[in-house]
Amino acid sequence: APVPVRGSGRDVAATPAPAPAPAPASSGPPVHPDVVNTIVTSNGTIKRCFMDEKQRTGALPRKVAMVFTIQPTGKVSKARVTTAEYQGSDFEACLSTAFRSLQFPGFSGPPFETGFQFNL
Repeated sequence: APVPVRGSGRDVAATPAPAPAPAPASSGPPVHPDVVNTIVTSNGTIKRCFMDEKQRTGALPRKVAMVFTIQPTGKVSKARVTTAEYQGSDFEACLSTAFRSLQFPGFSGPPFETGFQFNL
């Protein structure tokens, strides 16, 4: 409703300022991609999976894509290889176990699914 305001000697009607708009929801991941990169690439267990695969097959996997879910506690609850060539292999089993042992910084909100691709 208009609120009367005293101006230059006469009454003027003014409309109250609108309420501020709510802040937009965050559209980015709760864990920064640089943190994911650092934790994944510096993990010895993950590196061991690659070395074991090289020993088994004679070749180091060059491109491997993973999808994993980070819980608000920072713990990884699910991890799987999405590169068809390695699905169902010992290499996938090793990487999935290694990813589930990772600990990321905690965050508020629902679990967050993200991906990571190794390019060697």
